[in-house]
Amino acid sequence: PSTKIPGEAPGPVGRRVPKCDDAASFETLRSPRLGMQGWQSWGFAFESDEDCDSQGYRTIAGWKVSCMNGFACNERWRGDLPYVPVTTIATELRDADVVVLANYVNDARVAMYAPHGCFPGGDNEMPEVEDTFDITGESLRRTIRAIHAQNPDVVIIVLGRYPDRNAYPPERWYMVKEGTLDRV
Repeated sequence: PSTKIPGEAPGPVGRRVPKCDDAASFETLRSPRLGMQGWQSWGFAFESDEDCDSQGYRTIAGWKVSCMNGFACNERWRGDLPYVPVTTIATELRDADVVVLANYVNDARVAMYAPHGCFPGGDNEMPEVEDTFDITGESLRRTIRAIHAQNPDVVIIVLGRYPDRNAYPPERWYMVKEGTLDRV
């Protein structure tokens, strides 16, 4: 079913993504998809930016985190929506039997590759990759609790982090970066 969640995509977006051999058997199923490229887990865990301080940060799991969504917490890469209210997500998913959450992979990656946009950067303000697990956990709990408040019976599946990979055009096949497997 489609929803009224801002940013919902009616199906897989127009990118090349790996597909399972039996993908054709599922292509007639409709499932709402909400994905904001580059967003972190906290972009889906709050109602607004009202709890943000004057510098544009909120505290999650003891860490100051940018209230700006988008890759590297940069407004240029945010897209059209500044945030997606968690109650909107929860309300629109209230009739679901199963919800899959997988948006949080960017939390660790932003700490690895672009930390200065999302964290203040002063002494003891820049989290290590492992520190982002607490930020992700708190954000996921907020989202899950909001969904369960609307439907306590819905099954929520949280996908694990996947290893980094390289794409090799023109073949367009993916090769796992084996050095990242220990972070999965």
